[in-house]
Amino acid sequence: MVKNVKMLFLFILVVVMPVVTKAQTDLPSWTKSDYRKHAYPDNEWFTGFVFDKIGLDANAGGVRRDLENLESSARAKLLENIIVVTSVSTDLRDVSVKKSKNDGNISEDLTTMFERVVQGRTGEIKIPNMKVDSYHNQSTGEIYAFAAVKRADLANFYRTQIDLELNNAERAAATAEQLELGAKYIDARYEIEKAKKMLDDVAILHNLLVAVGANESGLTARINKLQESILAIGNLKPIVYVDCQYKGGKNDAFGRNPGIPCNIIEQALSDKNDFSFTTNKGDAADYDLTIVTSTTQRAGARGGLEIFANVTGSVHNRLTKLKTAELSIVDDSRTREVSLSPTVNPELLATRAFNRPALKDKVLEAILQSMKD
Repeated sequence: MVKNVKMLFLFILVVVMPVVTKAQTDLPSWTKSDYRKHAYPDNEWFTGFVFDKIGLDANAGGVRRDLENLESSARAKLLENIIVVTSVSTDLRDVSVKKSKNDGNISEDLTTMFERVVQGRTGEIKIPNMKVDSYHNQSTGEIYAFAAVKRADLANFYRTQIDLELNNAERAAATAEQLELGAKYIDARYEIEKAKKMLDDVAILHNLLVAVGANESGLTARINKLQESILAIGNLKPIVYVDCQYKGGKNDAFGRNPGIPCNIIEQALSDKNDFSFTTNKGDAADYDLTIVTSTTQRAGARGGLEIFANVTGSVHNRLTKLKTAELSIVDDSRTREVSLSPTVNPELLATRAFNRPALKDKVLEAILQSMKD
């Protein structure tokens, strides 16, 4: 009896052993850590490996979905590895800090910003030659997924993107230069802004290209040349055409010198370095500022006088033909001047009203806001 039991055990062992051995040898080699280190060295590849267990009773449809989800996780893991390497190897974080400070906004988390840039460049656009494999071990219920891309292929991908962006930026800069020569400053500035945005993308891509180990000194020289071209054209200041009129009436404060209010406003505009202005309608300009000035006079206490400086009007963008700001400063206490003397000179009082900082600031604010929109 004992002999029969031993024989039965040996028979079962002989039958089962090949099955176990087959289940182990059937696993793809990429599921093994040592193989991945040897076949996909870090200096040549970016990889992502993940695994999970779904149980032995999963149906075919469920397994297929689980494998697809796991492949997505492997791609995400690969992207994480790219982010780790590029965040250490590039100065993109420093670029992000400078850009945020220059824009006056440093609240955005720079790590999130950096990762979004890398993922946007690497994840949203399909990278050529990225290999993705998955496997379901039916005997254990385990599933595996693996994603890999050669650094050289990733470098080629970045290089192609850089070349496209550089070509477009160079065309925009060349167009801007021709427009500037033709005194079409509005269109020139529009093209140069396009070129600047493209160059920002190029700088990011170039940092990523260097991070994956590519030596691109030729591209660096090309980028520097484009930057110089953009800087040379990009110093154009926006031009504002000012059409200022004074609307006087009977016994008006500026009856003898109706040009005073407009002169005051134009002087305020000339003191700003953000833009230049012209009063010649035929000149090339980016914005039209059309304003009407007037005064409101009222009898004050004890026979005195109070005068309000009024400004109404609007700012239009000549390129888009759209109104970008509206002005309405009428009977505003911030532009009021009061005299208790019954013999005060109305023109003097009104001049002081138009010189009020609040009035000039309001006009400048409308122009500067228009330039941001």
